[in-house]
Amino acid sequence: RERRMVQWLRETCSSHAASLQAVSGIQRQVRRARPTSLGRTGSCAMQILHKSEAFRHGRGMDGAQTNRRIVTKPQVKTGLFGIKGLERPDDFPKKAKEAATKIVSLRDQVIESSSQIPAKQILTLMDEISDSLCLVIDAAELCRSVHEHSAWKEGAVEAYEILGDLISELNSDEKLYRALDSCVSNMGADGRAFDEEDVRMAWSLREEFERGGVHLDRAGRQEMIELQGRASALLYQFTCNQFDEADPQVSFPAPLSDALPVWMKGSQTSDGRTVISLNQDTLQGILQVVPDEDLRREAYISYHRQELRVRALEELLLVRHAIARKMKFSSFADYAISGKMAASPKVVEDFLNHLSEQLKHRAQQEIETLKKQKQHYLGLQSDSSPEIFPWDFPFYSRHCRNPEHELACKLIRNFLPLGRVLQGIGKLLENTFGICMREAELSEGEGWSREVKKLELTLSGTLSDEQVLKFPTDDRGLLGILYLDLIKRPAKLGGAAHFTIQCGRLMEDGHYRPPVLALVGNFSPPAHSQEPLLSFGELEMLLHEFGHALHSIVGRTRYQHLNGTRISMDVVEIPSSLMEYFARDPDFIQSFAKHNITGESIPKHILDCVLQENSRFSVLETVQQIIYALVDLHLHTHNNEVGNTRMDTSGWSRKVAYEATGEKRYIRYIEDCDWHASLSHLGMYGSNYYSYLWCKVRPFWSSCPSSCGCSAFRLDCISGDRFLHLEARLRAQQVSAAGWAPSYPQISQPRRFQGPQ
Repeated sequence: RERRMVQWLRETCSSHAASLQAVSGIQRQVRRARPTSLGRTGSCAMQILHKSEAFRHGRGMDGAQTNRRIVTKPQVKTGLFGIKGLERPDDFPKKAKEAATKIVSLRDQVIESSSQIPAKQILTLMDEISDSLCLVIDAAELCRSVHEHSAWKEGAVEAYEILGDLISELNSDEKLYRALDSCVSNMGADGRAFDEEDVRMAWSLREEFERGGVHLDRAGRQEMIELQGRASALLYQFTCNQFDEADPQVSFPAPLSDALPVWMKGSQTSDGRTVISLNQDTLQGILQVVPDEDLRREAYISYHRQELRVRALEELLLVRHAIARKMKFSSFADYAISGKMAASPKVVEDFLNHLSEQLKHRAQQEIETLKKQKQHYLGLQSDSSPEIFPWDFPFYSRHCRNPEHELACKLIRNFLPLGRVLQGIGKLLENTFGICMREAELSEGEGWSREVKKLELTLSGTLSDEQVLKFPTDDRGLLGILYLDLIKRPAKLGGAAHFTIQCGRLMEDGHYRPPVLALVGNFSPPAHSQEPLLSFGELEMLLHEFGHALHSIVGRTRYQHLNGTRISMDVVEIPSSLMEYFARDPDFIQSFAKHNITGESIPKHILDCVLQENSRFSVLETVQQIIYALVDLHLHTHNNEVGNTRMDTSGWSRKVAYEATGEKRYIRYIEDCDWHASLSHLGMYGSNYYSYLWCKVRPFWSSCPSSCGCSAFRLDCISGDRFLHLEARLRAQQVSAAGWAPSYPQISQPRRFQGPQ
């Protein structure tokens, strides 16, 4: 087998000597799952004046080349994230208090002048309130998630707490609501004075007020404030794993420890056993390479016994149910989905069940392949049918690879150095959108880790006026700023995510303030002072997050409250899902993928093998996503069956997984572990996890302009006001997917909750 692999390698790479040398130093890495994290943090309740989003994924990037690399020098000293005055941890609470003072003043101005000033000015003042709040709390959200110094995190948490209470108070402010309601009424009297964005802004604000319980009596509003505060605290505790407990451990005898990847080597005991601390990466590594099924089972169960996380989740579900009941909804899922494109949990459940039914036959074929591999590996009788457990899937799916595919999946890292990947993305942005991406130097105090890089996005100067789509920019031609924090380090938010630091908006003086964003990832730290080498899954993940960033960059709106990703959750994953498809486009990958040592372009054989391998067991992975979405939906739907007691989330999760796969039970979920507690999306998405699958349904794209074509990532379907109203177009359309045809409500205005008389 080794001779065969070497011969194949020689036929594939002309520079085989250098490639073999590189291969010999490759550490066995965990194959990362396809990007599914792209999450939203903040209060679980709808927030009128702040929508905090995180759409969840130094030395290592030295030499990284973006297209037309130009390093611009900073002009002035600035603070963290480029925010003036944010130079020390204790500046965060100061900023929060200053923002609170300004917000109260703006609130009073709206209330006192609502009958004298134009309705449009009321919307502008309301957006100014939202902007003042978000500029601090969004920065605090990012800081507490990624900063490497605890003092900064503590300052961010304090700022978040100061403004968190204010958010709840504003959401239930009856006088502010009456001023906005008057504005909406004036729109009806003189519709010519308002454009579509004004109408969308007014109705969006009013619905969010009503979702916050503004129509309740004083005691009811105070109860809603307390419930939302409690939900926000539990959400942060659950999603960021804020529990005072050590990671579980598992030990391996000496012979088996030799099979572990080098990067996973743990401490040694006196009897020669190797002790490994379990986290998401080490668990996946163990499940892939350890041949002993009992040890894989022990590792899986040990990692998924998470009593504290389960307790926090169940308390969060209980508080969310109380919020929904206070708002006269039968469940939190009804409350959360009622304003989305899907409109109701029933539509979502029908969609997921239909999709699961359509995939059953192909899923069964894939599970039979795994069973045969397990049967062959264990030397079982041909008439036996071994069950596939969760700890079996990573191991036997890896062993189903043929030698060529196994080697190709290792080799592709050498052709995907992070710098060249960013160069390829930069070329894509320039050729498709006329957007130039260049690296800029960080000012003193602007970064939060030495791995952080700063990119500036501007209009390209290489294309003709007919090729460049026109966007409003600042006086330097800047479209936006994008920070990259992609290398894994301790005490950093896991997975990958897109954060908004500053939303774009049209300022009073007529210039456009560009958005400031951050992409956060957890790629393996580079070895031997080289830049990070990405796996194919990490390439997909990076493209997914760039889709969110691109959405924020080109979604130019006058009001920051409507900017970028601040739209319905089951629409927001469309640009990110679209960008993922470029990872499967051979022409795109070959345009930049070159060997990190020899500079040789990626051989077609390697790329073909990787793309084939990437599609292997894709149906089972989709079924797994369906199960996760159904668990999320049902946990937020069936709280009404347990009253005021905590529901058994472990039991419900197993029940949902069994019902989703029927009697076949593709992968058997056991009873003595809490696998669902590791799904942070249960907190961040709150009954909206279906959005990932929802946004991949092809018929949605048929409603895009004909110029889109869906085969090319055209800006027509995500830019400016077009994307702002894409949701409304989709909701008004009868969408049919392989026989599934729910009726969406034909609405031109959001649902009106019962407000004060």
